Amino acid sequence: MISTQDCIDQFKSLIGSTGSWAKLVKSQFVEHIAIFQSWALRSALWRVERAVQEFFLSTAINDSSIMAHAENREYLPRKTTPSKGLTRITNNGASSVAIPSDTAFLSSPQVDYLVRSAVNILPGGFADVEMSQLSKQPPLTVSITEETPFIEILFPADVNGKITDFDVYVDMGVGFEKWVYARLFQNSASDAKVYDEFYSHTNQTGIRFGNAIFGLIPPFGSTIQVDYWTSEGSTSLVAGQPLQLVSDILDFAGEPANLTVVTLESIDGGGERESTSEMRKNLHYWPRYNKKLVWDDDYVFYLKNRIAGISWMKCWGEGDQEQETGFDVQNINKIFISGYAADNADLSVDVLAALADVPLLNRKFAWVAPIQSTFTVSITGKVSRSMDISTAIDGIKTVLEDSYGAGSMTREESINFSDLYDKVRDTKYFNDPGAHYQIVLAGTTVPTQLKEMVSIDIESSVFDLTYP
Repeated sequence: MISTQDCIDQFKSLIGSTGSWAKLVKSQFVEHIAIFQSWALRSALWRVERAVQEFFLSTAINDSSIMAHAENREYLPRKTTPSKGLTRITNNGASSVAIPSDTAFLSSPQVDYLVRSAVNILPGGFADVEMSQLSKQPPLTVSITEETPFIEILFPADVNGKITDFDVYVDMGVGFEKWVYARLFQNSASDAKVYDEFYSHTNQTGIRFGNAIFGLIPPFGSTIQVDYWTSEGSTSLVAGQPLQLVSDILDFAGEPANLTVVTLESIDGGGERESTSEMRKNLHYWPRYNKKLVWDDDYVFYLKNRIAGISWMKCWGEGDQEQETGFDVQNINKIFISGYAADNADLSVDVLAALADVPLLNRKFAWVAPIQSTFTVSITGKVSRSMDISTAIDGIKTVLEDSYGAGSMTREESINFSDLYDKVRDTKYFNDPGAHYQIVLAGTTVPTQLKEMVSIDIESSVFDLTYP
């Protein structure tokens, strides 16, 4: 960037070339104007340079730039996942009640919940059903007035970051028919009734139809209907809380159903839509992956991209499994998966459901429950006199929990003694002369099994700090 002095010299050179200003070039007045103009020019040049940096993912910091990079790479951020939990619905009426799928209920804090599967309840009976924190939105309906390649539909801006799922139906004159999702129109013939999903730089989700080479173009006069569901993400409703029907449903006798709905367990485990900071990191690896499950890291990336809250995950194949347990014919073409999410007791169900959506030739998936192993630290030393000891201990605990805690989303993949020393040093509690610390590790720091997850037991760790 041009220096301040260069700016001043160039300004004086330009202003000195005009007759009326030539005599004032060496005046204090012109000197001050030149300094002021140099500041303005350098500020403008800095802004231009900063704007140019937004063109590169490695230096982009603005959300709008990161979202534009995501759209350029056909990246799909992880959607919002709803909280789920069991509820008991009791039929207090004299006739049976059929509760349709997507029946809406409301909690006391005015949060929406849905029953995703239909259920019949006899008079005086009850049913334990899973409730999801979802809202079914009014469907998007679009009429095709021009038959063009790659027709696009964007979801409303006011549901940005809340969409969890959607279904696409097209009526080509014979009634609505459900079309199938085909990522980037892979393996799609010209007459395939498929659609693709995309993410826009405006932070909106959208769907795109084919071009008659890869995927069918909805013909002129057809109608597209998109049913979609939204969620608030990470919400919690404790056990024993009542829910109310949003609108009345009738029992088999045609009377309004008399139902009591109470949560049997906490409805939680939801997750927010992928943040732009996560997106920025994932975009570096997206081009080599892009929905092609080939290597073990691809499975981990895919599942973390689909399911929120996973703090640890590992995948391995039959070769690694048989090195540990010996040959077994049942291991042929099998992918083993183990993982942990602090707020998701049904992680195994979610993982296998996500993998069921991926067509892989002659491969099977097996969920393996993780083994939890822990280690402790013993930190002794003397902190700077300007620091409060209890504050220093709490700060060190927070850093270690973030780096090695079981539920931490920023946890390290491995435990290295040197890294642990650096993390404690970076807290700056030991900067003054005479301050020092020593760390002793105990327990398991290196996993010995494929399904073993190692994390810190911060409650059993010892922190003995004093002043010099």
